[in-house]
Amino acid sequence: MPTIGLLVPSIVNPFYAEMVQAIEAAAHRRSMRVMVVSTYRDAMMERDFLDALAGYGIAGAVTVSPRSDSTAKLGGARHLVAIDAPPGTASVTINLDNAAALGLAVDHLIKLGHHRIAYAGDTGFTYARSEREAGFIQACRQKSLHGTVLPPPPLAMDEVRPELELFVRGKLYAQQFTLESLGVTAIIALNDLLATGISLGLQDEGIDVPRDVSVVGIDDVLMAQMTAPKLTTIGQPIREMAETAVACLLDCMRGDAVEDAIIFQPQIVVRQSSGSRSGLD
Repeated sequence: MPTIGLLVPSIVNPFYAEMVQAIEAAAHRRSMRVMVVSTYRDAMMERDFLDALAGYGIAGAVTVSPRSDSTAKLGGARHLVAIDAPPGTASVTINLDNAAALGLAVDHLIKLGHHRIAYAGDTGFTYARSEREAGFIQACRQKSLHGTVLPPPPLAMDEVRPELELFVRGKLYAQQFTLESLGVTAIIALNDLLATGISLGLQDEGIDVPRDVSVVGIDDVLMAQMTAPKLTTIGQPIREMAETAVACLLDCMRGDAVEDAIIFQPQIVVRQSSGSRSGLD
């Protein structure tokens, strides 16, 4: 049974955990094993593992959210599919249309009566992180809104388990920023993990979600349905992306022609964390 490699930052992050499960299922249906490696966003670890593929007897690999400062090396792997990576950095790149995702989120909040919307992100280690912030700015300009990009609050990384820093940073966003002085009535977060931290942090500060502030995430992982209130989010088609990644990798390994840059469209999933501001502004 042939083996493929799979590099992810960490399976602690629910998005990566769901992606790993979906890729493993797609590979198993094709009678293939998967060797999973957590890189913890270490560019050197990513490069070293890709260089060692042949030594492991692995013909190809899928990498998810490689660090932006290591993507120049990714193309050196013989057969590589990259999810959340700049086009041209692997045999095939697979991405969400991040501009469309932020457009959906902004449009949804505008329809609810919000005109003072903020974006909460994180440091730009990955392609999606930079693309989503840019997508938010673009969407606000198209709607003639003055969107606010909140600077990430400082966080002592040595005190936080890897990949849980987004949840912790979300709570710090709620604690550190006086939302009333910014005039913010809605926040769009980089992903569901950050959005969950923000939502819970706001409630800890006595701010009602969504009555006082609406919160929207991105990804639509399972935890989005387990928060209180349940999280409105922009969904990624994780299973379809995983299936495409494995199929494209096998095509590359067989020498078949493949599309080198594939974009998936998002969809909004409306739950309870976003609400109307009608009459409250």
